[in-house]
Amino acid sequence: YLQKHLRRPFHFHRKIQEQRETQDYPTFIKFLFRKDDNGQTLASKLFNFTLLAVSFGFVFFSVFNIDKGMTRGWSPSEIGMRIPLDTWASYENSLS
Repeated sequence: YLQKHLRRPFHFHRKIQEQRETQDYPTFIKFLFRKDDNGQTLASKLFNFTLLAVSFGFVFFSVFNIDKGMTRGWSPSEIGMRIPLDTWASYENSLS
């Protein structure tokens, strides 16, 4: 008895769906979530770019900051010569 009377008529659900479809979002939000030819949105592209930039930035910082303590007073060419060797040694040590 209660389920029959608590059910909403079909036209009620259709009205809610129409309201959702006609709801107007700000232009900037529409622009961010508009899909391109590949089905990707600008928001997803920005998120992916940010994630990659942070990841590569961390790796870049880690590689070029590996000799920070022991290279005080060295010239840039001396530091550039030591970075690949010490990075490779650190990589080999991490494998064992």
